[in-house]
Amino acid sequence: MLEISQFALALLFFLASAIWLSAVWCRSRLVKRNRKTGKRKTVLVTVRHRQILGVLIISAVFGLVAFYVNRWSIGRQLISPQGWLVPASDPMPPVGPCGPAPDDALMLFMGNSVVKARTFPHSVVGVDGKDVIALDKKRDGSIALTIDVWSSDGKIVARIEKNEFVVNQNNILRMNRPDLSSLIVEDQMGKQVLNARYLNPRAFKIETLLYLPGWPPEVGPLEFLGKETMHCFEDSASIEFRSH
Repeated sequence: MLEISQFALALLFFLASAIWLSAVWCRSRLVKRNRKTGKRKTVLVTVRHRQILGVLIISAVFGLVAFYVNRWSIGRQLISPQGWLVPASDPMPPVGPCGPAPDDALMLFMGNSVVKARTFPHSVVGVDGKDVIALDKKRDGSIALTIDVWSSDGKIVARIEKNEFVVNQNNILRMNRPDLSSLIVEDQMGKQVLNARYLNPRAFKIETLLYLPGWPPEVGPLEFLGKETMHCFEDSASIEFRSH
C-alpha cells in the first residue's frame, strides 16, 4: 500500500508539473513573439495556435511518462514476495444452495464451500484458539482476509494478513501474480497450496491445501478445492481443531 501511495503522489506531482509548465508556456514571450502586422486578429490566432500546440505536446509527454511509470510500478508489485491484494471488479460467483447473501454480508469462497459473514472479526478455521483463516471488515465496508498457509514440515509458506501478503521464498517453488488481485503459490513439491483472488470489495475466493500448525503431517492437509458450491457456512459457523 505504501508503494501505491507513493505512486499516487508521483502522478499528482506529474499532473501539477504539467499544469504549471502549460501555464508558463502560454504566458511566455516565445509564444507571443510575432512579426509586426497590421492584422491584430491574425496575430492573436497565431498565438492561440502556439499555445494549444504547446499544451498538447506537454500533456502528451507527461502522459507518456505517467503511463510507463504506472507499468513499471505494477510490474514491480507483481514480482514482489510481499505486498497488497486489491479488489477486482469480478461478479459474485454462483452460491448454489446457499442462497443470496444479505447486503451487509461479506463472502469467502473456499473451494466448494461458501462462508457468509455478517459479524466481525469472524474466525473461519482455527487451531487451539488461534485463527488460521479469518475475516474482518474494513472501515470502508470491504472484506479483509487473513490466512496462514503451512507446509507439511510445519514451516510457513505464505501469509495474508488483512489483505497484506508475504511469501516465504525459501519454502516455495514458484509464486505467480497474474494481476494485483491474485496470488498463486506452489510449494517445494510443486503442489499449488494457495490460489487467492480478491474478487470484489465484498468477496474473496481461495483454493488451498491447508496443513494445520502443530498437527502431524500424517493427518494431511485440509483441502479447500473444487468449483461447484456444495457447503454453506453461515455467520455463526466456524471450524475449530483441538490438539487435545
